Amino acid sequence: MKKFLLFYLFLFLCILLNSYNISFSQTNKQVSIENAHCYPNPFDNEKEVGKIKFNLVTQKAVDNVKITIVIYDYNGKKVWTRYIEYGTLNAGSTAVIMRWGGENDMGEKVANGLYFCKIIVESGSTIYKLIKILVE
Repeated sequence: MKKFLLFYLFLFLCILLNSYNISFSQTNKQVSIENAHCYPNPFDNEKEVGKIKFNLVTQKAVDNVKITIVIYDYNGKKVWTRYIEYGTLNAGSTAVIMRWGGENDMGEKVANGLYFCKIIVESGSTIYKLIKILVE
C-alpha cells in the first residue's frame, strides 16, 4: 500500500509540475547529453513503440564512447538494457534514437505504469540522464 501511495504522489507531483522529463546530469570535458526525451510519452505498448532520443555533443572527436540505456520500473528494478558503442564520436552533435516497445529483456510486455530511462555515457568519465516514461 505504501509503494502504491508513493507512486501516485510522485505521479501527481510530476503532472502538477507539467513535466515528463527529469534530468539529472553530470558533465565532463568530452561529451554531454542534450535533449533527452521519449516520444510518444505516454505510449501504449500494445499499439506503439516508444523512442528514446538524445543528442551526444562533443567539442572535439572522442574515441571509445560506450552508451548504456537502462529502463527501470518505479521500484528501481531493471527491466530492459541496451548497449551502443562508437569507435569515434566526431565533434558536434550526434543524434541517437533507441526504440523501446515496452517489453522487458525477455521480450515480455511490461505492465502499465511509470518507468525511468537512465542513459549512461562512458568516455573517460561517466555522465547520465534520467527521463521518465509512462506506459498506458
